[in-house]
Amino acid sequence: MAKEDNNDGPQHVDVDLVEVTPAAAAQKRIKIARMIRSSELYKWLADKRPEQLENYLQLQYYAKLHGYKPGWAWYQAKKRGFIR
Repeated sequence: MAKEDNNDGPQHVDVDLVEVTPAAAAQKRIKIARMIRSSELYKWLADKRPEQLENYLQLQYYAKLHGYKPGWAWYQAKKRGFIR
């Protein structure tokens, strides 16, 4: 949570650090690899950047592939004019 300061200087942010074990990282990579193998759209999205995506559906799949929240795709689509 960010603590609001009344000045324009840097803000203090309290965070909880979580240790990522090699096994957890490997499981995440395996999950992503399975998603990519399961769908042609995921295969196509695997090496793309968000700027290269052309519609809201692609943004939704990209968000799911990269573990983003659903609101990320909506925000990106709204910002780029895919949603009015």
